[in-house]
Amino acid sequence: MKAPTQAELDWWRWRRQGLDEPRGSAAEILARSGWMRSVGGAGPYLGLFARGRLSRGDVDAAVGALAIHELPSARGCTYVVPAADYAVALRASQGHGDAATVAMAKKYLGVTDQEIERLCKAIVDALDKAPLDPKGLKEALGGAVRHLGDEGKKRGTTTTLSLGLGLLQSGGEIRRVPEDGRLDRQRYRYARWKSSPLGKTKLVKLTPEDVQRFLNQKANEGLSPRTVSYNRAVLRKALNQALKWGEVTRNAATLVARPRFAGTKSSRSTPTRRIASSMPHKASAGGALHGRGLDRAA
Repeated sequence: MKAPTQAELDWWRWRRQGLDEPRGSAAEILARSGWMRSVGGAGPYLGLFARGRLSRGDVDAAVGALAIHELPSARGCTYVVPAADYAVALRASQGHGDAATVAMAKKYLGVTDQEIERLCKAIVDALDKAPLDPKGLKEALGGAVRHLGDEGKKRGTTTTLSLGLGLLQSGGEIRRVPEDGRLDRQRYRYARWKSSPLGKTKLVKLTPEDVQRFLNQKANEGLSPRTVSYNRAVLRKALNQALKWGEVTRNAATLVARPRFAGTKSSRSTPTRRIASSMPHKASAGGALHGRGLDRAA
């Protein structure tokens, strides 16, 4: 089979991103086309409207129902994630931004593990009573929060509160809730999860069977082989970091084989075959693009 043309590649990418036919709920769109980067802007609203014609009200309702949520994730960055992927997102966030900030605070600002542990416990106790914004938390925590002085300001960490909040978010203990339930806001409250997305399985007790069960569940939900393999890769990377820190004695994800899907060598999927199989019957890629006003000459 000949290599796909640029027009065919453009059409296939358009379709793979879910832009060819608006459909599905916010959670279904994110599960199908991928998580959306969020930094308090309108990006998620635009992306979900393009893929599902969802209004801002529809998206905000999904956030309020916890069908989707803004979470720390890969590389410590914030993404809007479907509920089915909360655990993967949080695991992917561990060992990145917040952990690096804590390490810096311990090295240069005199913060200790015991101080952070006391602070985290105080935050959880305060949020067990009611959700609070950072100002309300500082008032409720009193002396448990310490100002880190001029050196802290220079290094971008003015108090210990942000350290505790970051660790508790990545650990699935608390969540950050945007004011008015809107994703384009940068003012937040913090609340306890009613049930932690990371479940009750302690990291040290995670077994290969747990990982296999998770991957099988994702495959049964209809995720593509590539996405299931990506989930395994994210878990493997997060557990490698935990192994370096001494939090686990083995990486359970490396003991699970990469998911295999039915298929023979002759029918094995390739980019060219995937593009060809997804093309409309008796319609060229250029025609498909032209029908949407997306041909390269436009």
